[in-house]
Amino acid sequence: MKSNSNNSFSNFLHSQYKAVKKVVKEKIIGDEPVEEKKPPKYIDFELIDEGAQKKVFKVYDSSCSREVALAVLKNDNEQERAQFMREARLTALLQHPNIMPVYETGINDEALPFFTMKLGRGENLQSLLDKDEKPELTTLIDAFVKACDALSFAHSKGVIHRDLKPENIYIGKFGEVLLSDWGLANLLFENCDERILDDQELSEINLKVSMKGLVKGTPGFIAPEIVKDSDYSIQSEVFAMGAILHTILTGKLPIKAASLEVSLEKTKLGEFTPFEDCRESIPDSLKAVCCKALQVDKGSRYQSITEMLEDVKSYQNGFATDAEDAGFRTQLALFYKRNKLPLNVGAVFGFLLIISTIVFISFIREKEQKAQVLLNELTEANTTRNKLQNDLIPIYQKKARELFLDAQLEPALALIEVAYNFNPENKESKQMFGKMLMSRQDFSRAAKLLEKTNPKLSAIALKYAELSQNGRLSQKDLISFLKDLGPSQSQLRAYIYKNALFEEFKIEKDLTKKLALAKSELFLRNGQLKNLNISIKEEDGVYEIDLSNNPNLHTIFIIEKLGPVVVKKLDLSNTAVSYLKALKYMKVIELHVRNSKKLNMEDYELFCEYLDAEGSKTDFSLYIRNKRLHYLNIHNSAFTNYHVLPTLKSLKTLVVSKGKLPDEIRAKLRKDCQIIEK
Repeated sequence: MKSNSNNSFSNFLHSQYKAVKKVVKEKIIGDEPVEEKKPPKYIDFELIDEGAQKKVFKVYDSSCSREVALAVLKNDNEQERAQFMREARLTALLQHPNIMPVYETGINDEALPFFTMKLGRGENLQSLLDKDEKPELTTLIDAFVKACDALSFAHSKGVIHRDLKPENIYIGKFGEVLLSDWGLANLLFENCDERILDDQELSEINLKVSMKGLVKGTPGFIAPEIVKDSDYSIQSEVFAMGAILHTILTGKLPIKAASLEVSLEKTKLGEFTPFEDCRESIPDSLKAVCCKALQVDKGSRYQSITEMLEDVKSYQNGFATDAEDAGFRTQLALFYKRNKLPLNVGAVFGFLLIISTIVFISFIREKEQKAQVLLNELTEANTTRNKLQNDLIPIYQKKARELFLDAQLEPALALIEVAYNFNPENKESKQMFGKMLMSRQDFSRAAKLLEKTNPKLSAIALKYAELSQNGRLSQKDLISFLKDLGPSQSQLRAYIYKNALFEEFKIEKDLTKKLALAKSELFLRNGQLKNLNISIKEEDGVYEIDLSNNPNLHTIFIIEKLGPVVVKKLDLSNTAVSYLKALKYMKVIELHVRNSKKLNMEDYELFCEYLDAEGSKTDFSLYIRNKRLHYLNIHNSAFTNYHVLPTLKSLKTLVVSKGKLPDEIRAKLRKDCQIIEK
């Protein structure tokens, strides 16, 4: 219904302003009392947030006896006042359990418009993802589904948000989810069920918001067509929610770039942070949903938030999503996962029924023919069941092996135990199960499983079953166990070593014991070490690690299990270390690799501020472009491309070999950069 000039939203706010500003203090002649001043409705103002357009306070609503959030306009100009009123009106009209509710609008004593809304007691999605201990994936997906539901509702009313990002999804302490900050929202009258506002109502509050010509939103969550043509649509909202899902799954920004221009260019090309860079495994179903939502061509995406929402709900309910185009085996695995209990119970029931039938036949000869027919039917069903299990066993074995080699012991154990229960005589299942149990120090069960398939490992398991106390080895016995296994044995045996070691690091809380175990493991993994120069210091969670001057030190992978941590100084000078994969989850500030051999940088991205690579065989010019290096020593090193040096905008000290630095490069460096030539 269209409003007229007498009851428009702007007239309502103007009348509120006049009513508040007018204060009458009249002296009454005679005995008539003087009118008392009405106490303020909102008291106890406390600033909790501030943006470019508005300030948000926590206030006490004395009329309702509750705390609420009050947003007030900062700069009183016509355009921002209209934008502020529009946000309040749109949010108030979008009444949905997962959209921030607006309680009241008005004009304060300074003649500035304000509105009040629910006071949230929780955090936004981005702050939760930035924490070391993130919520479970199921919790995050539940919140994502609620945000999609709220956005789908807004689309049905002809409203698009235009600033979707994790910071605008609020998650309360008790599971409530609210989609907030509708300041950039706009109307889109295509594919909506009901128009809650129309062009005439927008003109009454003197505001025109263009859908083209100006890019609004947050880099990384803006669709390619917005970057190219400022083309906002429901499909651009699908892209933004896909980017949010990508952030939930990987824990990283969708697009990793050094500048805004690079970010926008990567958006147009669809160059997103790959899933493989994520530390934890991601369900294939959610990968497929995310990839479909992030297609560069908007016609290839989901055509509505509702379509995307239905696919995510399919994943939650254990079904294949439309996006992943699941094959027969995937459908079968999901079916078994949904119906595991009834299928296993049915298998046991079938076996018992066969035995009962045989006994029944032996006692009632006269019904032999009828019983034989029944037995044949049951045998056929049992054959089908066995075939189904035999098809699943190699799938479970393969996945369990992958998880075991990736040091994910618990999920690997769960999968191989299912495969073993299907067929306890399967040699591969039995041997893998036994080795994984050894990794968890369950030596007695491991010894029984490996008795016939691997007698040598079985003997080791029996030896340490006797030394184990309360299911765990002492650190001394654990080191002895690792020596008996040997880190350079066959592949799966080496991974017993790796998983057992990582399990101990995960369980052990005493830092001193962890460091002692790390030193012992370095000796085990580097067999030619006679002496080990090592120093590991820790203060307030910040480490200093010195492994320098160990020419026979080749591998340091155990250092990875100290992380993720901040390392103030890491010294690998004069060592034979070639792989830096162990530093993948560490924030290294100072890195010393003097006289080091050529380093494999494939699994490690350089982010240090201090790099001493004097005498190094590694060409660091390939890895330092646009980095925030303050100190760089490349004297007598394999450094080749000096043209990358001017990209180091923070460089304050540069050490080079005399005569190596070209004059044109020297002129482009920071004026305050100290150049030391040796």
